[in-house]
Amino acid sequence: MKKVILAGICLRSQQKSFASSMEECERLCEACGYEIVEKLTQTSDSIDRNTAFRKGKIEELRLLVENTDAQLVVFFNSLTVQMAHRISEQIGINVIDRTSLILDIFAYRARSRQAKLQVEMARLQYALPKAVSEGGSEERSRGGGVKNRGAGEMRSSVIARTYRNRIAELKKELAEIKAILKAAEKHIDGEEIDRAFVDRYISDITVYPDEEITRFEIHLKAGTTVTKTLQNLTSRAGSNSKKMIKAYEESMR
Repeated sequence: MKKVILAGICLRSQQKSFASSMEECERLCEACGYEIVEKLTQTSDSIDRNTAFRKGKIEELRLLVENTDAQLVVFFNSLTVQMAHRISEQIGINVIDRTSLILDIFAYRARSRQAKLQVEMARLQYALPKAVSEGGSEERSRGGGVKNRGAGEMRSSVIARTYRNRIAELKKELAEIKAILKAAEKHIDGEEIDRAFVDRYISDITVYPDEEITRFEIHLKAGTTVTKTLQNLTSRAGSNSKKMIKAYEESMR
């Protein structure tokens, strides 16, 4: 079980709801299979735009990490990509915020290849606007222009470009998986199986492709397994069939 420090900044304007919000974040950690070994909070009028916590509290957090052997810090407050990176550099372990934690829960429970790809894309789509916004803010603070760019702004641009490229790759792969799933639903053993039927009755499908006969194990939500075979799937699916079959097989593991 991963050891976690739960951290939060109590803004004076939100003091009434802070305790319940931290409790909710604690339950989210438990849902993700994390063990909370320590909690650290700070009351303030605002969040430090560089490291969330003020300097003294960051040092206190670093010492807590050393003393508890924590592997992760979860902040209740929303953090920018660069903010989390700066904190991580100072304390020596990874730092995430509440929204990232929720996405971790989805990843923790995701079983299929398709679900895991969707979670990865959601994470990147959540982080991308932060990277773009922070890069733009740093550029404006320097007066704009390539010559005025600092290391932080350039790093934000690189992060944003990397995220966009990966999101494009994920969309393409998910489209391939969707195509083979759709084909499988309609052509298993020559019977029409619509989306509503799959959503309502089927929990998982495992495919075992072969040159002549492709075997499908259809796992029903009722707890039973039905085996179907499909002749000559390769000839039906066309030139990309092997790639699509592989994508489908991966998506169901």
